[in-house]
Parts: sequence; C-alpha cells; structure tokens
Amino acid sequence: MADASLFRYYVATAVSVWFVSAITVATELVPALKAFIAGVFLHHWLGKGILMLVVFGLVVAVTPERRFDERRWANYVLGSVLAGGLLVVGFYVVHYVAA
Repeated sequence: MADASLFRYYVATAVSVWFVSAITVATELVPALKAFIAGVFLHHWLGKGILMLVVFGLVVAVTPERRFDERRWANYVLGSVLAGGLLVVGFYVVHYVAA
C-alpha cells in the first residue's frame, strides 16, 4: 500500500489524460470549439494544456485521500495513456484516410 496522499495524484493524472484525449477529438469534430479555445488561449494546443492543468488541479482538490494499491493505480494511469493515445491516433488515421 502506498501513502494515502498520493492517491489523488494518480486519479488526477488518469482523468487529465482522458480529458486531453477527449478534447483533442472534440475540437477536431467541432471546429467552433477549436476556434473558441484558440481565441481564448492564443492557440488550441496551449488552451488544451492549460485546461488539462486546471482539470488536474480540480481533481486533486476534490479527490479524498485514501489507501490504495500503487501498482494497480500505476497500471490504470499507464492504461489511460495507452488507450488515450490510441484514441487520438486512431481518430486521426480514420479521419484522414476517410477524407
């Protein structure tokens, strides 16, 4: 078992990965969203990064501390990174091959 205070950071990391993966696909499907983010933050990738940091901070703030299995949560984070990456790459492959 790992230190209970680390739990919220594992959760926030996994949520942030899914958020940035989802917002990446969403901004490609909804050009107005991409333009809005770019307009507010000067560039859409800069905006996605800032929004991801905000999501990370909010999740850390609201997630309670609890005892957890660090190996299991490290695997959840790794799985999130791999699945989110496959989601984004798969979307772009399908999007550009079908075009």
